[in-house]
Amino acid sequence: MKLLPLILLIFLGSLGPCLALNVFAPLHQITVMLYSDALLLCSFTPSSPDKGLKFILITWTHKELKLPDFKFEKLKNTDRAMMSESELQEYNASLLLKHVTIKDEGEYTCQVSETMLETKAVRVWLKVVAQPKIFLKPSMIIMDQPSTVECHVKGIYPRNFTIEWVTDSQPSSHQEPLKLEQSEDQTFSAVSSYQYSPPTNDLPANVSCLVKHESLEGGLKEIPLQICKPNLTTKTLLNGTKWRVICEVNGCVFSGVTVWLKMNNSTLNGSECHDIAVCATEAAIGKNTSEKEEKLFCEMELEGIDMPFTKNITLPDQGNITLGINGVGCMGQLSLSQG
Repeated sequence: MKLLPLILLIFLGSLGPCLALNVFAPLHQITVMLYSDALLLCSFTPSSPDKGLKFILITWTHKELKLPDFKFEKLKNTDRAMMSESELQEYNASLLLKHVTIKDEGEYTCQVSETMLETKAVRVWLKVVAQPKIFLKPSMIIMDQPSTVECHVKGIYPRNFTIEWVTDSQPSSHQEPLKLEQSEDQTFSAVSSYQYSPPTNDLPANVSCLVKHESLEGGLKEIPLQICKPNLTTKTLLNGTKWRVICEVNGCVFSGVTVWLKMNNSTLNGSECHDIAVCATEAAIGKNTSEKEEKLFCEMELEGIDMPFTKNITLPDQGNITLGINGVGCMGQLSLSQG
């Protein structure tokens, strides 16, 4: 009598693993970007492959909420979460989540049942990260003017990030405490301020905002602050009975700059330029030496800089002025003499 249980145990063992239901998850944690699609891997081997999926029940759960399931050979998906019917025939119960949000983060359970007594499950952790938008405001400052610069980090997740101002590759002592807020989508936004002081010589320091976070390539991103001295120049060329007057601004790479040619309180012409090193405008001005002199000047305005810059223009033998407009706009290179 004692030999029977031993013989039965040996017989069952000789049949190999096919008698047992098994469930696998090759990756127990996956990381995806916010609003992308995520595939949570789950596969299984039934104890009786010859019976197909007739007695297989599959359910996915997350935070006690029921997700797609497969029972009685019928698959029930949702709008954002689904299994593939064709993949199930290959014993692949992986779950596809579309347009992942931060609320989707957490532990997911893939449970496979073959009989009331045979149930196995695996767990997969979904981690969501959000890559932020990083920019400086303003993106450029004037070298000889004290300024406050802000480094903005918008839409970042999770919260384990740092913002640091770096001066000549060393942590700066001029940065202020971080301002942090959380949005409705649970991402974070932060602002770090830096107080810039003009250098004592003509060599400005290299200043940049350094952001460290797991969502960034290489774990960090550095945004350099442009410190420059814009140059507003004028040129006058006599062409017959008219002066060709040109205003140009250069000396920086401007994210946004506008240059005008003005006379008294009237604008003769203007050009708005973006992401360019040289911006210019011009007008043709006729002259009559018998009339009184008018005030002619160039003016520029830089994006993020409150104060305008002006430069007066003096026309030789300037008299009564009549106007003819000819716009120049954004130019790649222009050699000018200063008036």
